[in-house]
Amino acid sequence: MKFLYAERESKTTQNVSNILRYHGHTVDTVCDGDAALSFALAENYDCIIAEDDIPKVRGSEILSKIRQSGIQTPILLISDEIVHWTECTANTRYLCKPFAVGEFLAHLRTLCPSKKDIFPSSLCFGDIMLNINTSTLAGKEISLTLPRIECRMMEFLIFNKGTYVSTSELLSSVWGENTPTEIGIVWVYISYLRKKLDSISTKVKIKAKRNIGYILEIV
Repeated sequence: MKFLYAERESKTTQNVSNILRYHGHTVDTVCDGDAALSFALAENYDCIIAEDDIPKVRGSEILSKIRQSGIQTPILLISDEIVHWTECTANTRYLCKPFAVGEFLAHLRTLCPSKKDIFPSSLCFGDIMLNINTSTLAGKEISLTLPRIECRMMEFLIFNKGTYVSTSELLSSVWGENTPTEIGIVWVYISYLRKKLDSISTKVKIKAKRNIGYILEIV
């Protein structure tokens, strides 16, 4: 599938793009509403994802202009605040930040029902499998249910496999970009996840590199 993603925050853009590319999709990214509208009108996309509070032209305005042009491409609008949307239709959905990966993919499955199988609910790395719908982390013989925060951290690490992710990236992705939560909480939850991985006897470990970040490795 081919996606257009319009978002002002570069970190969020990278995170969402990694999720979609992990599943084998193509993603065009833009950082303002003018560009988003130009791309949406010029290209054929399977789905458009746009932040509502994007510069120049708001996401809701992009939606209106696209629909006025006769384009019925599925659109997911993302907001920083809880909004009581009234325009939800078969090809338009709304999502509030911060969101869990499972929630994000569930919206895409709803918007693209004929292609929902290409957004699997399970993520694999090495000998572990994470079910993002049930928050279940499974090894070859043992499985357990992760608390919501730990599940979202594991999602983020798997989606960024092969790449170090910084403490600040984990904080903004899991707790939200404007969270008042202290950065030290990330270290605490990394410790929790390491213990969970040890408890299911997996070869997957979380490696840390000073001043760089964290990465999943098979040892």
